[in-house]
Amino acid sequence: MWLAKDWAYTDALRAQGYKVALGTVLPQYNSNSAYMTEFNRRRPLANAAIRAAVGAHIDAVIDFAANPTIGADAAAQNKALYPDGLHPSDSAQATMATIYGPVVDKLLAQ
Repeated sequence: MWLAKDWAYTDALRAQGYKVALGTVLPQYNSNSAYMTEFNRRRPLANAAIRAAVGAHIDAVIDFAANPTIGADAAAQNKALYPDGLHPSDSAQATMATIYGPVVDKLLAQ
């Protein structure tokens, strides 16, 4: 359902002529094991759908999840990367910028 809403939004933007890049879902960690089991089951499915949406619903993917440092499930337990298990630290955001920048630069050059 979340992806269907994303696609409706991105489709509308693309219909107006905008270029759309969507980031993959980053890991997260909290102490609720049932939640984490379900999140870690769904995250790769959502990320695969995001990657497959290029050309249909989006123009590019900012593939944060593919990065071995910040994208692995266990990365969210690293306080240096995700101090609260959810929000990326400054160093993780610096890594994100190296992933984000080239994708956006390529879209702007088109």
